[in-house]
Amino acid sequence: MLTTLSGKQDFQAAMQALEDHKIEEEKRVNEKEDIIQVQGTTKVVKKESKVESLKDKRRKIRERGEQLDAQLAEEGDRMTSILERVTDALISSTGNSINTLLETIAKSNSGYSGYALLILSEILDSSSSSQLQHESKSTDILQEKFNLLEDQVQSVEASLKQVQDNMNKILDILGSRTGN
Repeated sequence: MLTTLSGKQDFQAAMQALEDHKIEEEKRVNEKEDIIQVQGTTKVVKKESKVESLKDKRRKIRERGEQLDAQLAEEGDRMTSILERVTDALISSTGNSINTLLETIAKSNSGYSGYALLILSEILDSSSSSQLQHESKSTDILQEKFNLLEDQVQSVEASLKQVQDNMNKILDILGSRTGN
């Protein structure tokens, strides 16, 4: 090729053809693979292995999210049982039936604090004057415990929301990288 008799035209045409061939070869290789140079040598990393790696990371993140969801569900169940015990203690101190208190709560459209106030007013209405001071102190203590538990529930709910938002962001990022 370099020793052609016709001179520059064939040499230039041959060089151009060689350059065109190199460019086409690079395009074809880059469509299938990523090329990385490490210490002067070229290593080929297939995109498929990157995709599999990202899918594996995504799977691990989902599993971790499911574990966190399970932990939060357990925490929610624990908080619910504590709130039920508080309600049972309030009911047992007044002698009111659970159905009466539940009907009162069901008629209300307010939040947890409203429920607590309804229960307390029910206790105060049904209590005798001699028990009123004692029950008032115990209901204040129970109200404080209830408020603390309510704050903990709200904190857990906020943490769950933040974890879910972060998981969604991570999954979106991984999804955009894998082309899903």
